[in-house]
Amino acid sequence: MSERAPRAGKHRKPLSGNSNGVTRTQIVVIGAGFSGMCMAIRLKEAGFTDLLILEKDAGLGGTWRQNHYPGCSVDVPSTFYSFSFFYKRPWSRFYCDQPEILEYSYEIAREYDLEQHMRFDTDIVDFTFDEAACEWELTSSDGRRFRTQLVFGGFGPLYEPFTPDIPGRDSFAGAQIHTREWADDFDPTGKTIAVIGSSASAAQVLPPLADKAEKVYLIQRTPAYVIPKPGDRDFPRRDQLALRYMPGFGRLQRLIAAGITQLLHVAQYHPSVDRLWEKIAAVHRRHQISDPELLAKVTPDYLFSCKRPVMSNDFYPALGRPNVEVIPSGLARVEAGTVVTAHGDVRQVDTIVWATGFQPNDFFRNLPITGRNGNTIAKNSYPDGYAAHLGISIAGFPNFFMIMGPYGQLAHTSAIVNIELQTHYLTKIATIFRDRKLRTIEPKPEAQQEFMERGWRTTSRGAWGHNGCTNYLIDAANGRPAIWPGSQVNMWRRTRRVRLRDYQLT
Repeated sequence: MSERAPRAGKHRKPLSGNSNGVTRTQIVVIGAGFSGMCMAIRLKEAGFTDLLILEKDAGLGGTWRQNHYPGCSVDVPSTFYSFSFFYKRPWSRFYCDQPEILEYSYEIAREYDLEQHMRFDTDIVDFTFDEAACEWELTSSDGRRFRTQLVFGGFGPLYEPFTPDIPGRDSFAGAQIHTREWADDFDPTGKTIAVIGSSASAAQVLPPLADKAEKVYLIQRTPAYVIPKPGDRDFPRRDQLALRYMPGFGRLQRLIAAGITQLLHVAQYHPSVDRLWEKIAAVHRRHQISDPELLAKVTPDYLFSCKRPVMSNDFYPALGRPNVEVIPSGLARVEAGTVVTAHGDVRQVDTIVWATGFQPNDFFRNLPITGRNGNTIAKNSYPDGYAAHLGISIAGFPNFFMIMGPYGQLAHTSAIVNIELQTHYLTKIATIFRDRKLRTIEPKPEAQQEFMERGWRTTSRGAWGHNGCTNYLIDAANGRPAIWPGSQVNMWRRTRRVRLRDYQLT
């Protein structure tokens, strides 16, 4: 990891348990990334103190701890990629890089005294609901067991890396690196590198690789829309001081960023706005690329809003370097020292960089969670795809909730804002559970079905419902988008209060 990133905390608080070696607590939060930390902060502010944060890694930070490839940074302004209750940090850049985001995570943990609740190196491999006791029993990979009334899963949908099952991949003689699992000792100097993928991680990692490598091949199955990254610069000292001491300055920055991201979302449902963004991307493309052949290779042929656009000012210039070649074809197979594309292009390489992102749908579907009557998440997901209420809970899985679960994500805005909205709602759920002395709370199947059907009707009218639109958030089981059916404003309205008629209470 970068030298700027703080080391993982080693805090360990002795755990209390019963004679059977089971640790009991009222609430378990899974994950010490932004989702888990925000959930814990909300709960503590609501008066909950008997809680644990279980993290599989050796330290906090979640996806920003794991993703530390060269060029890794946010694609929304730093002031918008921060919590509204803790945003006065004097960011060094308008779009901060990975070490600074991780540093921000540690500042949050210190400010809200979260590490006393954290248990690192605790990978939960089994969640089972005990119907008689109305409790969840959690088992870690090393055999430790935890008993709790409520579970809040900040699993992080962009955590498990996705590497396509390409024939011959295991026989490749050189190095293979996924951007999610970057090797800090890897030196690209003099290397011949194939970068697989063309979305955000590829656009970020390719320019620094091209600075040092002898040759870089971009194996591009589908070109991405690339739009300008306005204001991509270091914050001057006066702006840093304003962020720290003038609350109105930071709020204005957040408001502007929110407006821009909402325009990206509006394009999903309004063709005229979609065409406007297509023109912005086309102008950016023609301004940065003069070679007609390269321009044709990187020009998308699908609706702008079908996929999350890439924001970059240095990706296209890097593609135009003499040591970079764009091959507009998907990877077909890998041989001992070569990569072969679907169009028959063969290139000798000594390193493969998999910039192929994540597969959140498969990740959620494979969670080892068993609810009522032995029903599992996997059984609950097939053959008709995911079932979830508000993207945060599932009928038949009492006292179990998720942050940014299926149907709980938005593709064109700050994930931090989504996290805040959902954790605010879930804290209301926890408060109702405590104040009413409930044993279980879960969504009613009919309320869940109503939410999903309304969502399908909404998304079918937008770009994601268009034939041929594919991306990582479309559920392969039914071809439907597993995203929040509306805007971030709509999410705010829907999560302001809990409609108890949607829930079954015991």
